[in-house]
Amino acid sequence: MARPASRSSTPLPPRMQRLLREARALLVGFAAMLLAAILLSHDVADPGFSTTGDGGPLHNLGGRTGAWISDLLLMLFGVSAWWWVVLAVAYVIHTFRHLDEAPLAGGRQRWVRLGGFGLLLLASTGIEWLRTWHWAVALPDAHGGVLGAGAGGAAGALLGFTGGSLILLL
Repeated sequence: MARPASRSSTPLPPRMQRLLREARALLVGFAAMLLAAILLSHDVADPGFSTTGDGGPLHNLGGRTGAWISDLLLMLFGVSAWWWVVLAVAYVIHTFRHLDEAPLAGGRQRWVRLGGFGLLLLASTGIEWLRTWHWAVALPDAHGGVLGAGAGGAAGALLGFTGGSLILLL
């Protein structure tokens, strides 16, 4: 059986790489605006993961899908779900500021940044669970969401209210 001829992978021209990075940044920017709109227009009367809704008209700007996504994100992360919008906006800004530079071949820097974002999200939800219990915000779950209840609850149980808050701030 004849082996197919191997294709030599020639890199894309720099102009095409720039165009693809720019298109990806625009799509992420659009997704950030859409996510901000659905989080901002979240209503507890809309159907979602934590509620069946009141049967009335949808109030979420993203429709039924937006109501479900906002309910899920707020249930998992609480108000810290807004960090996802910040991440997307930071990606767009970084991409447009470094549009002419060649992207790094290794993905280690990307994984370090995403790991840092994960730690920020974990600590933010934990602090939110520990410190914002008195806020009058209508969320699907407790402040800080499910992730915050785990992180804040563990930090509070191990180090107390103040010690847990300080470790999560660190």
